[in-house]
Amino acid sequence: MMDLNVHKDVTNVLENLPLKLFKQVTLRLLELRINPKPHDYKHLKYHPGCFRIDSGDYRICYKINGNVVEVILVGPRNDVYKKLERKPH
Repeated sequence: MMDLNVHKDVTNVLENLPLKLFKQVTLRLLELRINPKPHDYKHLKYHPGCFRIDSGDYRICYKINGNVVEVILVGPRNDVYKKLERKPH
């Protein structure tokens, strides 16, 4: 089982989600501990070492560092890639 490191920005986003969406996204995050590359994961073409999975209209962007899944960004599909562009790698 992998360790899960969730950035502070992600925690703030999760705290402000409606309960149903919070549960949905959190479940996907916890599943990454068991399988960091689920069937629907994708490499982010312009961000080496970054992956993403879907949770409804939300995207979860993360990196895998050894035995740690590092969740770097969670957000609506329309906004997450713009925010990722501004985030240092």
